[in-house]
Amino acid sequence: GITTCSTNMADDSDEAVTILREPWRFPMSAKWRGLLGLGVFSIPAARPPPSGPKLPWLPRDSGLVCVHDISLQRNVWNSATRKLANEGHAVFVRLHDNVARFGAGMKKEVLVRTSKEYRAIMRACTFRLEELSASADDEEEENGGIRAQFEVSSMMEIVWHLVEILCLQSQPGTCIVPLLLDWIRFHSPEVNITVSEVVKHHHPDRHPSYWNAVKMLVLYGRLKEAHHLLMQHPLAQHSTSRAAFTTLSRLLEKMLRFLNKTSNITEYAVDWQRWQIECISERDRGAFLGQPHLEDIAQILCGEESAFRELNDSDLCNTWYKRMVVELFYRDPAVKAVDIIYHSPTFDSEDDDFGLLDAMLAAALKYDWQERSEER
Repeated sequence: GITTCSTNMADDSDEAVTILREPWRFPMSAKWRGLLGLGVFSIPAARPPPSGPKLPWLPRDSGLVCVHDISLQRNVWNSATRKLANEGHAVFVRLHDNVARFGAGMKKEVLVRTSKEYRAIMRACTFRLEELSASADDEEEENGGIRAQFEVSSMMEIVWHLVEILCLQSQPGTCIVPLLLDWIRFHSPEVNITVSEVVKHHHPDRHPSYWNAVKMLVLYGRLKEAHHLLMQHPLAQHSTSRAAFTTLSRLLEKMLRFLNKTSNITEYAVDWQRWQIECISERDRGAFLGQPHLEDIAQILCGEESAFRELNDSDLCNTWYKRMVVELFYRDPAVKAVDIIYHSPTFDSEDDDFGLLDAMLAAALKYDWQERSEER
């Protein structure tokens, strides 16, 4: 998406190219030239101002050797990508200023805030590209590749968010699962869509996706919402099934209480183990017999391996990395960031289902994303 031409300032020729024999002795700089162009030039350490045409966007007395006129192809730049470039540039200029000001003393919170700010810009770009893709005609799609830009932007946002968690947000000695849960929640719009359709129905329990909505909320750790939706079912008040619903409701409420309690990782693991033992006990005594949907949810709460294998063939968790986080949440919730490498699945790069996003996420979880990205 970039075309270049060069202008030699010594002979006033529009197409001549100057070759720098010792490029390390010529620092490079650049200035914006209009909206879609850059003038990139080298500055010798000591050289009198050149004769020739004067360009208003060049610094005076620059001792210019050669200007490379870099222009961006318009057909790959639209309102969304231009906004991403412009606003993203401003974010990183501010970060550069902070680094220059504070150096090694700059707090990690500044990096986290900067990352979140840039991620918000990427998200806005993704939404805008999705709108442009939906309204683009065949010719625009062929020339601009808007759909491809949307897919790339979506992948960038997901990968950036994960790297932010692993490198900036996670703290040594703390569990990583709550942060990973936030990650998959943020990038799972299908859950919000399903739940919204169910709750807007005049009889939510009669909606065909009612139980899927409840199970999705449980899987993604949105337990308060799951509890509220579950107790809207008429069977929760029926004499023959009230006990089963009440038992499951109590287990969800207990889980919420200790999840919201501030404690170290050891206390968290102990509380979780006690709670899950109680879940297993209730299941084994037959508290949910005759209620297959409640039995399915109980299997998830108990961390039953078969319940998570079944997710591979369902739409409740539609990607491997979401299933990985969900399984960790119910089977090994106290795992630390440094140990996440042992839970990331291994893929065969020759597998047709193994795409670029899969490669980048798997590499990030193993902390070798640079090497893997170069391989791809």
